[in-house]
Order: sequence, then structure tokens, then C-alpha cells
Amino acid sequence: MERTLLHRFALPLLALLATSPSYVIAQPSSPSNVAKSSSLTTTLPANVAGVVFVNTNTEAWTTLTQFQLFSQAGPFLAGLPALFLGLDLTTDVKPWLGERVAIALMPFTGSEKNSDDRLENSSELLNANHALLLAPVKDTQLLNAFLTKLKASRSQPPIERQYKGVTVWEWPAEKPAQCDSASPNQPGCESAPETELGPETTPQAPSEEEIQPTEPTTQTSIGKPQAFSKLKAVGSTPTLPLPPIPGGGLSIPSIPSPQAGLAIAVLPGYLVTATTPGPIEQLIDARRSKSPALAANPQFQRTMQHPQFQRSLLVAYGNIAEIARFPQPQFPIPTTPPPEEPTSPQPQTSLPRKLKAASQPPSPVPMESLTVGLERLAQDYSTVDGYVWLQPEGIHTQISTYYKTPQPTKADVLTPNAEQILTRMPGATYLASTSRNLKQQWQSFVDITQAEPTLQPALQVVRDGIRTLSGLDLERDWLPWMDGEYAAFLFPDNQGPFSRLYPNLDLGLGLVMQTSDRPAAEAALTKFDQFIKSQSGGALNIATRSIQGQPVTSWEFAEAGDRQSFFAHSWVDQDTLVITTGLGPMKALNPKPYLPLNQNRTFKTATDSFSRPNQGYFYTNMGASLSFIYGLFQPYSNAPETREVKRWLGTVYSISASNSATPEKQQFDSLLVLAPTRKP
Repeated sequence: MERTLLHRFALPLLALLATSPSYVIAQPSSPSNVAKSSSLTTTLPANVAGVVFVNTNTEAWTTLTQFQLFSQAGPFLAGLPALFLGLDLTTDVKPWLGERVAIALMPFTGSEKNSDDRLENSSELLNANHALLLAPVKDTQLLNAFLTKLKASRSQPPIERQYKGVTVWEWPAEKPAQCDSASPNQPGCESAPETELGPETTPQAPSEEEIQPTEPTTQTSIGKPQAFSKLKAVGSTPTLPLPPIPGGGLSIPSIPSPQAGLAIAVLPGYLVTATTPGPIEQLIDARRSKSPALAANPQFQRTMQHPQFQRSLLVAYGNIAEIARFPQPQFPIPTTPPPEEPTSPQPQTSLPRKLKAASQPPSPVPMESLTVGLERLAQDYSTVDGYVWLQPEGIHTQISTYYKTPQPTKADVLTPNAEQILTRMPGATYLASTSRNLKQQWQSFVDITQAEPTLQPALQVVRDGIRTLSGLDLERDWLPWMDGEYAAFLFPDNQGPFSRLYPNLDLGLGLVMQTSDRPAAEAALTKFDQFIKSQSGGALNIATRSIQGQPVTSWEFAEAGDRQSFFAHSWVDQDTLVITTGLGPMKALNPKPYLPLNQNRTFKTATDSFSRPNQGYFYTNMGASLSFIYGLFQPYSNAPETREVKRWLGTVYSISASNSATPEKQQFDSLLVLAPTRKP
């Protein structure tokens, strides 16, 4: 699906700027009347399904070079437009382009018809045919010069038409012709549609002479730079000769032409592009009817009032109810397979039955549309928005989903012992994931499955799996006391079972849980210990050890005349349980780590900008994690071919994320902390 949408929407829009074929140009009768660009939000209709604003200010993007990752990638990124588009963006586009463009998904009208039988799912074409690109124009003369150059590059004269007083020039998309049987490999043709096999049709295996190796496709060839200059379109993909880069330079070979068309409209102050004229006509109709603009929508006004709206590189907004109206892809519903028939002891009797089953057509698989899930989401939520901006530490991403009505009971509450779980993990932690109230989270998942029957099998799999592995009931023995904060983490340790299995596998696994019902937790752990011991057949010994005066329950087995611990749990205070991979790792956590995670500089940098209170963190210390991986795979990690990869990965200090909730919204934040550019 993604590839189809890319070819039908994103690539045509980019190819437009490279003077590609298959487009429509719509202009007012007097192009000289194009005025200076006004706000994009006053041009788009209030009921737009979604929109992404892209900051095109050069200075905004050049600030990325303050980070070593983008400083190194600069020359490569700068060459991509010329390589794939065949033009110089600085010369051809930037002089007339405003400082922000909008990629909008216009409202679904429900009247569209899909006449393209090449799509497996009609929703892909319908959704793509509602998207448009709205770009403000700051210099009309330069835009007209660009459009004149665009028109002159065509080998065929345009078809002119009028839409409400607007002159439309159209170069229709050419559908590939079907291949002639005498020349099936002719470029620009497609194979005849395959006929469906009927019950009486018996497929014949081809002879060895009929099997010929196929020529690699254009997409495959693109992955080989050394063959890039020799590309040619094959099969059903027509070729598109791109013009040379203005001023000479690198010659661009022919690339596959998108099968969808491309439309352009020059409106007062704007250049509008789309894959078909439909969304452009919707925009023109909205402007002519004086319908409310997006800027007047109170829900979008909330998005514009975000403190990072103006300085964000990307801003996204979506109306969930409007998005749910679009046709969505279908997904198979998981079902329980029927029980197999008992196998007959005589092979000669079971074989006919199998042949009969194989000859019968397969039962249709039940399908579930993504629309169902979006409609359920739209019952509780109104809109979603997102932002990507730079801060001194790196790149911050934030996504918020807003309730239709305030939900005070779902808001995070700051408690006196909030984030105390962080003090139980070592500062050198490789990776950590924290959250709170697993009991409530599980109940929320159960509630979802009541409205979504397709999740019922997954629910039962979890229940059965926990009972099989622990001998205890998930909802009766484990979850009732899991009502506090909890954390799972990986940390460096050379005293545990992993380092005994492999010398460089210095890794410890830890789980910390807080509870308000310690007796229930102790009862569950006692049952768990006894169950595991009974299942071991006497090979496992469960002993009580001591670390700095703290009792520790240890699972041990005999090895070379000694007892080796591979699992341990202990109470480090009245309501905090620590579980880890043996006594060795437990020594680093009990009673407290030497330097806790919340005092680690890397962790603080990665999480200080997140909202508080929140529902927990995801955190990866990239420097420590990469050092562990490199040590694990020596000497391969020191090979010359890996040095460049290591140099790039070394520019990422940490990756972190957090969820939070207020009475008005659910919010997700992430931060990519990057190394600053090294001074020469």
C-alpha cells in the first residue's frame, strides 16, 4: 500500500517540479493577478481531513547542521534533489516559494468512483486523489517563468478546458498499453490481465524451454548505483525522460513514470498541485462558496496556539471523524482453525480425503476494515496534531490526541513517590521502560477487547501462556497487587548467567515493581517458587541468601560442583520488589544502585524536557548500548567496513519517549539527543 501511494501521490508531486509529464495545469484567466501569499490556514477549508505543514525556510533547516549527524549527511542530502528530480531546487523553485507549504487531505465526498482496475484496494486511489500540495508564492514573475518552462518542455500540446472560469491545461496520464504476444518485453506495455481459474481449469506446468530468466526490474536496478546510468524501464512501467539539470551538470537517466496524473492550479497567492483535478476543484469550490476556513476552526486554533507551532519543521493536524470517512484497507480477522479430522491409520484412505480438500476452493477469510477502528476512536477523540522541532539537545517530536469532552479521571496525577522507581535502576542502564499500574492497564485492554472481538484470541493466548509458565492465574494471582510503578531494564553485569554462557555477554535483566499489597505479592511469589521447583524434577534449588543484610530468594542449580544462581527476587523496601537474573546482578541493585538512573546526566538530558506528571519513560543510552554491542561482536565490529557505520551511530547519544495525559488530551513525546557538530 505504501509503495502504491508513493508512486501515485508523493512521486508525482516531486516529478512536477522536475517538469514531468502527466499533469494538469489550472490558471486564472489573468495570471498577473496572483497576489502575495496569505496564510495557508485561511485558504484551506475548516473541515479538511488532515494537513501537514512543512517549513521551507532555509535557515530553519540549516540549523540541523548544528548536530554532527546532519553535518556529515549534508553533502549527500543536498545532492538528492538533483539526483532524483533532475533540477536545481535552489534555482527553479526556491526563488518563488514561500516559507511554508501544506500537504492537505481534502474532505471525502463519497461520490468518487475508482476506474483503475490495477489497484488491489480501491481505497488507495481514492485516498490519494483527495490530497493536494498548497505552496505560497512570493514572486509571481519567477513562478510564471517556471510554468512557461514547464509547458515548453512538453512534446504534446495540452488539452484546454474551463472550470468555473479557470483555464485548465491537461496532459492526461497514459495508461500502459497491453503487450503484444509477439513482443511481450516491449518497454511501456503491461501484460494482459490474468484470467481466474475455474473449477474445471487444470493448470499445466511449463516446460523447461518455456522458463526463461526475467530481466531485473527498474526498482531493483535502482538499488545498484554502478548500474544507475544504464537504467531502463521494463514490464508495465513506462519511461519518463527528465530534462537536464539547469546549467548542465549531472545527466539524469529515465526513471519510471507514475501512472497517476498530476494537477496544478495557480490561485491568487498559491500554487496548488495534486494527482487529479478533484481536490483542486474542491478547494476552488470552498473558496468560491465562502465556507469557513481552517483558521476559523476552534480545534485547529488549538493547534496553532501551541508554543512550537511557528518554529516547528513539521506540523500535522488531523480530524479523526473526517479521516474515518475515507475507505480504508482491509485486514484479515484472526480466527481459530477448525479441528483436524482424525488421521486414518491406512494411508490409502487418508490420501483421497486430502486430495478432495485440496481441490475445494479456500473459505473466504473474514476481513475487518481500519475504518471500524477509526470510527471507534472518533467516538471519544476529536483531533490529533503533531510537531517536530529542534532544541539544543536534539530533535523533539510531540503528538497529541484530544478528547471530545474533558476526561479528568484519565489525567495523570503527581504523587509523593512519583518516579521513585528510577532510583532503583543503575545509571549505566542500557535500556529501560517504565510505567505504572499494570493492573489498570490490563483492565483497559480487556475493555477494548469487549468492543473489538478480533482481539479476543490474543487475550486468551496471554492468559493461557501465563498459567502455563507460572502455574498461576494472571487475573487472580498476579495483577491484583501490581498497582504501582514498574520498570523493566537492561544493565551491564558480568556476574550473571549470561556472562557464563558467553564471555562478552555482560548483561543483566531487571524488573522493579511497586505495590500497595505486599502480602498478596509474597503469596504469589511463594506459589511461583514452588511451582518452578516442582517442574524442575529436583534439579532446581530455591534458597534464601543475604545481600548486605537483605534476604534474597535465589533459584540455583548445580554446575561443576557449585551452585549457580540464575534468578533472584528481593524486597528492597516495604513496597518495592526487585527481580533480576541471579544473585550477581542483584548485588548491583540491592539495596540501591551506586549511582541511580535519575542522577545520570545522559538520562536527565533525555527526559528533562518531557511533561510531568507522566505515565513513564522509554530510554536507550545509545553510547553504552553500542559499546556493549561492539564488544559482543568483536573482532567483526572493528572491521574496516563497519567504521563508517560506527561513526554515524556514534552521533546519537540517546533515544527517549514518554506518555502523559491531561483532562483534555493524551500526549506522546520523543527526543533524539544528538552530538553537536565538532569544530574543525
